[in-house]
Amino acid sequence: NAVLKSLDGKRGIAAIFDESTCLTSFNREVFIYSVANEQEKRRMNTDCSLKKSGTWITILIISSEEAFMEDTHNRHQGLAVRLHKYYNLPFTNSREHADAIHRFSCENYGIVCYKVASWLMCEADDDDVITRYNEECNYMRELIGSNTCSLSERLINQYAVILLSAKMLRNMGVNLEVDKIAEFFLEHHSTVAKATDLAKNAYETLMAYISRNPYNPGIKNMEDKREAAITETLFIDILHRNGFRDIKIVAD
Repeated sequence: NAVLKSLDGKRGIAAIFDESTCLTSFNREVFIYSVANEQEKRRMNTDCSLKKSGTWITILIISSEEAFMEDTHNRHQGLAVRLHKYYNLPFTNSREHADAIHRFSCENYGIVCYKVASWLMCEADDDDVITRYNEECNYMRELIGSNTCSLSERLINQYAVILLSAKMLRNMGVNLEVDKIAEFFLEHHSTVAKATDLAKNAYETLMAYISRNPYNPGIKNMEDKREAAITETLFIDILHRNGFRDIKIVAD
């Protein structure tokens, strides 16, 4: 609640949540959905009147020593577009590099953001910005090619916003390797596509269980046909114990 409250009123400036894994009694899935909802949970005052909920329009950047959440392939797929997970990012290449970034940040805090906002509000042509955004979407679609998944378009929309923003910053003198950022997103998309392939993950889970427990009374091996039959009860139990929530969707 304290972290969400700290986001109240932030508009357009990213927030940082450092060393997040230090918090233990913390429902991280609910937290991610709350951040993405951009509004605090509705609550009542002691007189039963409705409290004013905090709101924000921002991106929360989370750092941690370990994964903020476990892989979400057996959970709600919506988490994959609300929480982008990147591992072992090399933010700096030396102490001098880190010091230079720190000096730049201290001397220029907010100035670049002000320039971007001023350009968007006073100089940019709305149709031109939309056209450039669509070009970035098409660029990412071409990179992804046929390796799509059910979340591809939602992810592409997010990638495009970041790529377009990076190009705007580059035009204002901030040195960014946009092509490298796009490659980074391509790798991220491949990871998400694999992790959220519900049918494939369920199949691999079932096959792994059958190979470990071939003589389970709920399993019938038909070696002549290289097939195996499994009872509905055991099928549901295996998937539930491995985090698959909606068995009907898996079965379909």
